[in-house]
Amino acid sequence: MNLFDVTIEFKEAMAALEAIEDKLDDETVRDTLEGIQGPFEDKARNVAAYIRNLEAAGDAKADAAKAMAERGNRDYNKAARLRNYLMMCMDMAHIEKVSGTQFDVKVRTNPGALIVDEDKLKFTGGEFYNLIPEHEELDKAKLKKAVIEGRVIAGAEIVKSRRLEIK
Repeated sequence: MNLFDVTIEFKEAMAALEAIEDKLDDETVRDTLEGIQGPFEDKARNVAAYIRNLEAAGDAKADAAKAMAERGNRDYNKAARLRNYLMMCMDMAHIEKVSGTQFDVKVRTNPGALIVDEDKLKFTGGEFYNLIPEHEELDKAKLKKAVIEGRVIAGAEIVKSRRLEIK
C-alpha cells in the first residue's frame, strides 16, 4: 500500500471515528488514533527518507559535474597555453605551415579588430554615434570603415592579431 492509499484510509477512519467519538471513552479514541496513525507515519518516514536520498544523490551529481567542469576548464587552459607555445615556436622558426596526415597546422592573420578608447573618441564630435532616444550609441561598423579607409581618428585603431589554426 502506498502513502496515498494509507492517507485515504486514515482520513476515512478519522471521519468514522469523529462520527462515533461521543460514544467512546477517551482511552479507546486514543488507542484507535494510534492504531490508524502508525501505518501513515511509517509511510511518511519512508517517503521522507527517500526524499533525503534523492537530494543527497542530486548534491553528489552536482558536485561531480562541478569537478568535471573544473577539469574541463583546466584542459582548455592547457590547450590554450600549448597553442600559444606552438605558435611562438613556429614564429621563431619562421614556419607558417606544418602538414600532416591527420591535420595541418597553419599560422593565420586575423581580420583587423577595432579597438576603441571612447574617452578619446568623444572629441571627434558625434560623427560615429547614432542618436538613440536619451543617449548616444557608438556605431562601430561606421567607425571601423573610416579607420580602414585611412582616416586617423583619436581613440580608434585597427589591430591585427594572429592565430594558430589546426585543421
